[in-house]
Amino acid sequence: MLMAQATGQEKVQLFPESETEFFIREVDAQITFVRGPAGTVDELILHQGGRDMPAVRKR
Repeated sequence: MLMAQATGQEKVQLFPESETEFFIREVDAQITFVRGPAGTVDELILHQGGRDMPAVRKR
């Protein structure tokens, strides 16, 4: 089970649509995990409310 939690929000379960695309049942939102050249996930994009909000992985 894959979970996500935004700052100040409850944890929500992510449901797979594909290997890199997930949706959230509680709200109208999707998350895309973006793989870099090495094949590791380097970024995610939250798609919500007509906006695409990227978040780059910090190392």
